[in-house]
Amino acid sequence: MSADAISAATEAAGSGGDTAPLGDRPDVDGFALAIPDEPSELKVALRRALLDGRPPAGLPVDLDVAAWLWGTWGPVLGPLGFGRDQFTDALGANQRELWLWLMGDRQWGQFASGLVGRISRRLPR
Repeated sequence: MSADAISAATEAAGSGGDTAPLGDRPDVDGFALAIPDEPSELKVALRRALLDGRPPAGLPVDLDVAAWLWGTWGPVLGPLGFGRDQFTDALGANQRELWLWLMGDRQWGQFASGLVGRISRRLPR
């Protein structure tokens, strides 16, 4: 994929204004994932469901942070060889930070940029 195509996909992927670098690897040098605006409604609904004792595996798809973020970042990550399963694994490895964001102990930008860092370390070489 050309640099222009990745750049265009990156710009289209998010409107939050903040970006987090994908790292210094040659094939992604200079590219970043746009940090989308915080999904406040998703956060409130997911937090409420979890605090009500609903198990994460039993939650409806509209409360799936992975699906929401993949919809935003997937068009950029997929062409770089980073698939949905890898993305879900990276998010799972970041679940403590996800929990802290849900409970209000982390800001969205902190959580999302940390996840971008984890993704950048797992991008295929």
